Amino acid sequence: YYFPARSLVTIHGKESVLGIAVGKDWKGKISLVIYAAGIGLSFINSLLDLAMYIFIAAMWFIPDKRIEDKI
Repeated sequence: YYFPARSLVTIHGKESVLGIAVGKDWKGKISLVIYAAGIGLSFINSLLDLAMYIFIAAMWFIPDKRIEDKI
């Protein structure tokens, strides 16, 4: 999600409606960090890896109203 969103903001500009709606995209940045940590932890304990992926899914399950509020 993070890379396509950043590409769209780059194309449309940071001052566009989409750029303003996406903003700092904390969910996307946190997801990248947790995914990277999960990959590393999968070599140590697969249950920690699974827990991290479930957390990411739960985090994205909560609706993000940024785009709907701006459009």
